[in-house]
Amino acid sequence: MKTATFDPEPVIRDRRGFGTHPALQGLTPGEFAAFLHQHRLQCEVSVMQYDDPAAWLAWDAGGRGNVRHWQPVAPDEDAWFIGSIHDPGDGPVCFWLRSY
Repeated sequence: MKTATFDPEPVIRDRRGFGTHPALQGLTPGEFAAFLHQHRLQCEVSVMQYDDPAAWLAWDAGGRGNVRHWQPVAPDEDAWFIGSIHDPGDGPVCFWLRSY
C-alpha cells in the first residue's frame, strides 16, 4: 500500500464540544484502521471518564450532551494531535494521532 500524506489541522469543536478532523469524518472502524495504516499514523485513545473524572461526572449528570469543558490530556510523548473528540455510545473519547 502506498503511503499518503496527512496534514494535521486543528479540530474545530462544535457547540457541544465534539469535533473530528475532516479527513476522518464518516469512516467506519475498518476504514479508520486502513486510513491510519495508509498515512502511517499511530492512534492513542483518551477516555473522558478516566482522563478527567470531574468533567465526566458533570457530563453524566448534565444529560450527556456537552463536553465543551473537557480538555483531553495528550499522551506523554511529543507530536500528538487531536484527530477526533466524539462519543461512540459509551462515553466521550479523544483519538490522539501522530506519525510514525
